[in-house]
Order: sequence, then C-alpha cells, then structure tokens
Amino acid sequence: MQTQSPSVSLASLRSRLAAHQPVERTQHNLKPAAVLVLVIERTAGSQLEVLFIRRADGTDIHAGQVAFPGGSCEVSDADAWQTALREASEEVGLPAERVECIGRLNDYQTITDFHVSPFVGVIHGEFEVVPDPIEVAEVFRVPLDALLTMRMDTHTWEHIPGVRFQVFRYGDQVIWGATAEMLKSFLSLLGRTENL
Repeated sequence: MQTQSPSVSLASLRSRLAAHQPVERTQHNLKPAAVLVLVIERTAGSQLEVLFIRRADGTDIHAGQVAFPGGSCEVSDADAWQTALREASEEVGLPAERVECIGRLNDYQTITDFHVSPFVGVIHGEFEVVPDPIEVAEVFRVPLDALLTMRMDTHTWEHIPGVRFQVFRYGDQVIWGATAEMLKSFLSLLGRTENL
C-alpha cells in the first residue's frame, strides 16, 4: 500500500515560520499566557499532525473547550516558550526535552483578558500521551493537511447568546474562539487564505 505524501513538509513549515515576523505585544494589564501548537512528525517525511486538547468540564470559563496545550505564565518560567512547554508537559505528559521551537505566531488577546504568546514546536516520533484528568478531558490529533482543507462554519454558543463564531469542525470536536483564531493565523502562514 502506497502512502500519500504530505502537501506540507516539515522543511516547508520551517521555512514559512522562519520568514514570519511575529507581532509581539506587551500588555501589562492582561494576564500573560502561552500555548504550544505542537506539530508531530511520527516518522521522517510522514504526514504532519497537530495536537489539540479538550479541557475538562467544570466551572472554569474555558471548561470543555478545544484548545492548544498551554496556560498562564508563572514566575518560575524563564520565558513564554518555557511556559508553553511546562503547561504541555503538565497537561499531556509531553517530553519537553524532545520539542524543538520552530516559530512563533502573532500574540493574541482573548476576550477573557489573557495575552497569549503562541509558539509552534515540533516533536519527531511518538510519545506517550498522559492527560492530566483535572485539566484535560481528551487529547486528539488532526492531520495538518486536513486543517488546510477543512471548511469553516459558524456556530452559536449558549454561554454567549446572540454571537456567531467561526469554527473548525473535526468529527465531534468544535474548534472555536481564541484557538480557532490562532489556528487561522497558523494556517494562513502555510498558504491557506480561502474561508479564513
């Protein structure tokens, strides 16, 4: 059986991210946070995948939402990249020492007053996913090629009546809000412009 070659190679991804000059903002009145857009290359030249989490249900404003691993900066974090790695390690058991930072997306301000620094990292090969059940309900991967061709939809959310959001749908998962906006930024760097 012949496998289909990926439309976006890791070399192409590196090149596009290297050419990108991220807009970094300093917002002293916002809570600093960082997320990791984790790209997984299972074997050399294989189809790239992006890792997502669905946050655990609860009373938190972000409960039940699909997100990139990440969270609030702590004083002990050397920088925002270290925040993203620490949070991903805590949330999904990511072996931080195996992750290479290959770029950064534009900073993003959420409607919940977070100033988010999104980083793109790559890991080669598999790793054992160990979700923290207090923070994470589910971990899933989406092929990068699927994200590049996925149709966007609009969706209303019961917590914010009357507002329609652009969303990505993957199976039963709905990617919306800040995560969808950061994903759109990432995909536009890779050449996706339609339906964004």
